[in-house]
Amino acid sequence: FADFMTTQGIIRVIGNRKGLLSRQREPKAAAFVIRERYNDIISGNISTCSYNHLAKYSNSPPAYNKLP
Repeated sequence: FADFMTTQGIIRVIGNRKGLLSRQREPKAAAFVIRERYNDIISGNISTCSYNHLAKYSNSPPAYNKLP
């Protein structure tokens, strides 16, 4: 996803989606958070979803728990 040169502000909600890399292709702070989350999911430290399998109307809940 490209990082377009737009002004930041609360009015441009859709236009402020700029991605995880800067214009110089350096990672932003959010990139490190995403990397840490994916590493935790892969290592099994956290689950991928906090889906309640006992929820109402749930006959066959999706398998969103820890990865093998």
